[in-house]
Amino acid sequence: PDPVQQWSQLERSWPHAQLVVAARSVMSRPVWELPDIGPVGIVTGSGGLTVRVPNISTTAALVASCVKGVRVVKPGSATSRSRGVGPAGLAARLGLRIPRNPADLARMLERDQFAILDTASLYPWQQIPEAFTVPFLCDALEQSSLQPCTAQWKVNGVAEPDLTVHLARCRAGHPQRTLVVHGRTDVPGFVFDDVSTAGTTSLLSADGMADRTWSVEPEEIGVPRARGADLIVAPSVPAEQVCISVLDGTAPLSWIDLIA
Repeated sequence: PDPVQQWSQLERSWPHAQLVVAARSVMSRPVWELPDIGPVGIVTGSGGLTVRVPNISTTAALVASCVKGVRVVKPGSATSRSRGVGPAGLAARLGLRIPRNPADLARMLERDQFAILDTASLYPWQQIPEAFTVPFLCDALEQSSLQPCTAQWKVNGVAEPDLTVHLARCRAGHPQRTLVVHGRTDVPGFVFDDVSTAGTTSLLSADGMADRTWSVEPEEIGVPRARGADLIVAPSVPAEQVCISVLDGTAPLSWIDLIA
């Protein structure tokens, strides 16, 4: 089938010249060849949100890495088109060290079980808008740098409501398990590239050649239903302050539930 038919709406919106540059970047030899350090999971999001919310996927990935034996890599750039700051920028503001070479990353995953990768330093994508790189990110990392790390699972949050557009990629990927999520809210046009506590979350799971789609409501995953308006972060609040307040419990309960 025509591979363009497998693209998301976000990917279809970019000019041809940027598509060419991105394709060359994805197919180029990766900067890093990583050692095999055992099971690793990848958490990523598509961005493209219309309002500013807590950096859900980065903070949730950090929380998940606190479980014994769960190693999590969160790739992302220093900037983000989803308003605010991207994963690498948030790491810098929080004082988290970003690995600069494969050995450094291996040490961090062994010691902390968590690492943020600055994608701008990994691949020659600096001249391409950050949001464009995200749909290709997991595919490129699986096919190159992170494949020797035997990534066993992936969570891919998408703003694209049609999850089936990602099914071919899930099946072609190397992780044993992949979960694609898209959340809605009670506010028209306000969606999450993550699980939502303010509306229905659509999910697609792929395990080998088997796949299934379903949906969940906030109450089904053990949290009270929130109002979408309560999950919006004011532009004046620094991204690092939002993250720290969630982790130390001083944030609004609706934010804490969202990350949990």
